[in-house]
Amino acid sequence: MDEQTIPPPHERPLTFGQRILNGRNFAAALPNLLFALLYALNIYEKVTVLGLTSRMLKLMMELEFLVIHSFPFLAFFAIGNRSKQHTFFRWGFWGLLCLYLIMAGSMGGFWGIVVFAALTFSTYLGFFFRIFTEQAMVQLAARWMANFVVFLLGAGLFNLPEGVEKWIYEEETLYFGAAYFLVLGCLEWSGVYQAAWIGRLASAIKTGKTGAERKD
Repeated sequence: MDEQTIPPPHERPLTFGQRILNGRNFAAALPNLLFALLYALNIYEKVTVLGLTSRMLKLMMELEFLVIHSFPFLAFFAIGNRSKQHTFFRWGFWGLLCLYLIMAGSMGGFWGIVVFAALTFSTYLGFFFRIFTEQAMVQLAARWMANFVVFLLGAGLFNLPEGVEKWIYEEETLYFGAAYFLVLGCLEWSGVYQAAWIGRLASAIKTGKTGAERKD
């Protein structure tokens, strides 16, 4: 292999072992793992932590559904950091953020807004850690897709009814919450979003954009 084709050390993809031992990956996983623990304690020990009753924990899964669908406002932020039309994306970010906060408030009042913010932080913390990197947008899309698939598969596995507004009446929602956040935590800790294919896709997108700009 020609020396010029070898990427510098800081651009080379990490091995699985390196990703597991990466401090940022563990930090990104920790909030999700703690949420999973809250659900498990409520299920098996009937312990209420931070005043989060069973009903509140069930409502959190309804709010998590909103968090997953709030992907566009984070995408606006990520794209705006690198776009020449940053003003448009900045207004889009704040506009969508206000919309999602209003929706969270309609679902749970002020508590709903606080939980929405906490769940957004937990669900996308790994993205926030790398928000100014070349791979940020691709990692965000991959993370959203994984969260969405895990959410849908989990809801089906625990036989939850259609319509998240009904989940507050189902005990299975607690089991689903524990499993869902455990899986999200494990995905973050594994560093799957820093896999080699993520870097290759981000490079391909960047190369495509650069080529298009040169043609213009």
